[in-house]
Amino acid sequence: MRAKRYRAFAILGALLLFTGQAYADPPKPEEATVPARPLYGDENPGLGEQEITVVPISASIGRLAFVPKDEGSISLGYHRTGGNTDTADMSLNFDLSLERKTYRFFLDGKSAYSESKGIKSNDENELDLRGEMRFDRLFPFWNVNYYKNPFKGYDNRLSTGPGCGYYFIKTEKTYLTGSVYVLYNKDSFIRPDKDGNMKEEHFVNYAEWRFRHKFNDSIKFKEKLVLKVSSKSDKDYYIYYEGSVENSLTNNLALEFKVIADYSNLPPSPDVKMLDSKFITLVKYNF
Repeated sequence: MRAKRYRAFAILGALLLFTGQAYADPPKPEEATVPARPLYGDENPGLGEQEITVVPISASIGRLAFVPKDEGSISLGYHRTGGNTDTADMSLNFDLSLERKTYRFFLDGKSAYSESKGIKSNDENELDLRGEMRFDRLFPFWNVNYYKNPFKGYDNRLSTGPGCGYYFIKTEKTYLTGSVYVLYNKDSFIRPDKDGNMKEEHFVNYAEWRFRHKFNDSIKFKEKLVLKVSSKSDKDYYIYYEGSVENSLTNNLALEFKVIADYSNLPPSPDVKMLDSKFITLVKYNF
């Protein structure tokens, strides 16, 4: 099983590398030269003339165009779940990113809660914080994650650890990244796991693939695929997929359709199902 796991990681890495190499690096922006003119007009004719060279800001970090910006969004939507919860409820999501030439910070949060006849039927909360440094196409990072979902057996889970990613494609319309990272997990369970433990500490190895493409100014497609393998056992692995289509209605308002599949090969307890699915329709406000 261990050899199979390493082969799977190697195949995934090779596939991402092949995809990235299929796209040629974008040409470096050409320098623009402003025609010679008096530097101070007619007020100081004695200073002569001078040529000014203008270099686009996107050329300041090699071949990739990273423009400093801050942005975020908050969304409210209809949440349909299947698996460990079979409910229709409301969900709240938000994200914030602070982006500079050499670093970037992400903060993402999501929450879904519902009751039926006074009985709780869904209660999921997650908060994710990531800080990145950029070295052209390479971006090392540190991740911190908090997760709570009693219907999947977790009273709470705190994870933190380092990782490194690579931009295989980075254009104005499309990006493709691959990353690997290791998180230290501290889990607290609602019920004892198969070994009778209420708490557990272990490492989890991640391989992640992210893709985004803007079809035009209004429509964009995003997807994320994550493979997770615990240090406890090769059989203790997880597969997470998230895909979404976003349609901008105005400069700030958008409609988003999202599909999520979350598979756990060894759930915390026998009464927890392996697969959870979610279908979400969101009204999103971008700022």
